Amino acid sequence: AERAIGVLFAMVRTFLVDANIPPRFWGEALLAAAHVRNRMPCSANPGDISPFEARFGVRPNISHLRPWGTTAYVPVKGHLTNVTPHNKKGVFIGYGFTVTRQKGWRVYVPELDRVVTSPRATFTTLPDSKHKRDPELVSNDTITVQQRDSVPLSADRADNTLPTSLQL
Repeated sequence: AERAIGVLFAMVRTFLVDANIPPRFWGEALLAAAHVRNRMPCSANPGDISPFEARFGVRPNISHLRPWGTTAYVPVKGHLTNVTPHNKKGVFIGYGFTVTRQKGWRVYVPELDRVVTSPRATFTTLPDSKHKRDPELVSNDTITVQQRDSVPLSADRADNTLPTSLQL
């Protein structure tokens, strides 16, 4: 158990330092690390299956995983008009279901100084992960995603690989 906790906190430190996020978000980083870790193959399980697969009997769908700390744009509620922006820029800090039991992504919006859970988000991506958070370097490459109530589960091992930014 101590080793597992050490691995999770190493992931937390990496998330916080890499994303340049204040330590007050260590709880969000810990939940995101546990979410990712539970979907990674584990040599302690027979057949090197993930803890998720050991518990539920199906391979996890990891298509929803995003690099922690990536710039994300989420819709905001409030007084909106046709000329005001409907999305706010924030930083991706986790997966909603682990915290609020809502499907969606958790995004810290500095302008509002709050964490928003939204099933819709637009993530900016860059080939070089070191610069993914620099607003000067953000390109037009964006991915718009929307979580659905039922997510299909991966059936083959080829889809069951983590993005390089999420591997240990």
